[in-house]
Amino acid sequence: MSDEQLEELGLIADQVDNLMAGLLIPMPDRFHKEQMLKLLPVLSYRLKKLYQDCGGPNHWDVSDS
Repeated sequence: MSDEQLEELGLIADQVDNLMAGLLIPMPDRFHKEQMLKLLPVLSYRLKKLYQDCGGPNHWDVSDS
């Protein structure tokens, strides 16, 4: 794993920590749900891309099915 990939992994971990901490903020459940629905797909994409960049196969491409 390259330094850039390690940096990306660390940034993703930090963002997950931020999301968890954000859940402790006293806001309506709807607000938290909207934030999760906006940010989790981005984190999922970044993790899948990092996995593939590190040599892992693309298990998520269903276009060949």
